[in-house]
Amino acid sequence: MPHNPYKTATHLLHQRLLTTAQTEHLPHDPTQTNPIALAHTITHNNHHAHRLTTEIRRALHATTLALTNPRPHPTTDIWTHAHNNHPDPTTWFEQTILLGHPQHPLARLRGTWTTQEIHTYAPEHHTRTTLPLHQTPHMKHHPDWPLTTPDGQPLLPLHPWQAHRYQLTPTTTIPNTAPLMNLRTLTTGTHHYKTSIDLQLTSALRHITHTALTITNHQHQLQKTLHQHDIHLQTETWATATTPQGTPHPHLTAIARPTPPPRTLPLAAAAEPCPHTGQPLAHKIHPDPHQYLDHLIDTWLLPTLTLHDNTGIALEAHGQNSLITHDHQGLPNQLIYRDLGGIRLPPHWNAPTRLTAHNPTETTKVLHAALTTTLTQLIPALAQHPNPTTWWQHLAHRLHTHGGPSATQLATQPWPTKKLLTMRLSDHPTHNQWVDRPNPLTPQ
Repeated sequence: MPHNPYKTATHLLHQRLLTTAQTEHLPHDPTQTNPIALAHTITHNNHHAHRLTTEIRRALHATTLALTNPRPHPTTDIWTHAHNNHPDPTTWFEQTILLGHPQHPLARLRGTWTTQEIHTYAPEHHTRTTLPLHQTPHMKHHPDWPLTTPDGQPLLPLHPWQAHRYQLTPTTTIPNTAPLMNLRTLTTGTHHYKTSIDLQLTSALRHITHTALTITNHQHQLQKTLHQHDIHLQTETWATATTPQGTPHPHLTAIARPTPPPRTLPLAAAAEPCPHTGQPLAHKIHPDPHQYLDHLIDTWLLPTLTLHDNTGIALEAHGQNSLITHDHQGLPNQLIYRDLGGIRLPPHWNAPTRLTAHNPTETTKVLHAALTTTLTQLIPALAQHPNPTTWWQHLAHRLHTHGGPSATQLATQPWPTKKLLTMRLSDHPTHNQWVDRPNPLTPQ
């Protein structure tokens, strides 16, 4: 347990800011040891400086709260502990992630929430809440939408904070729901409900767009294609309030997914260190980290690359979207992909423009999300060493042996990563900008 959560959070955000500024070639004073002071040097003379420094202050506050009295990993069987924690066993794994995105300086940004609201709704505080269900005028819904009244009318689940914000009175409620790692998705035990929320998390307000709804028209074909590559795609259904003209309200929309099978966790949780021992969760799941990584490569990384080589479909298979099921020995044996909105499809699928990859660069950036945000966290955690060179060499060998063009590119070319700070300092802070970072798989 950190002796001084504020001091630890300050050091963490300083390191993330410094590393990000160096990667993005932003001006900065490396002698500054406080993230706020460092931010002032990064944002010097930028007319969005106040926006970024305000966000960093809020992220520092929420990070400090996350590091205050964190719960250690259990000493008993991890799967039994998860099963006893909530009717949806994945809840414990989702809520054990304290710090979120491993590189983002704003990983624990909770918008304008107060301390009480953070404790009430944020997953890192192992919270439970009640999910309100609403009947709204002019609703639209997917034919297989799971929430209805006794007479078959659809019910719209809203994040409780969002429902309060719009002063909506629920028709009924579901108790003992729990927020998952992205905060706005709540599990009831049978389903995960991804809700809209008027709150900036990391870089953007989290609404559900019409594009996210229309992609469900392709999911049957997607499921069949992914299954041929040993990847399971979670089914998505949706419901939305609309205007009288039938236009969906992105701030009053929800997506439903069935809960994953037992012995499943989001990949991001595997690297999560125990607050007391520093050991990653993967060490609790299987005692041999080398064997664990090899099975993970076979289950998660290589199938996503083969899928892209064979079909042109790119999955944004980072640690939040990739659910990994484990056998009874604790080894990865199935990839479950969630988030249809994170998929990029070839033009001949006739998908919405935002989900169509019009050139190879677009799919390359999507594929790299698996490496830049997940492997750069997981491999050092498994290796328990700040410079796990031999582990990267092993991964490079596996990619070269695999031999596909996507694997070869990932093993040899620089890794594109979002310019997270540059974007926050721009006039259009959610428009993606990119910079190449060194590839740890390439000998320096």
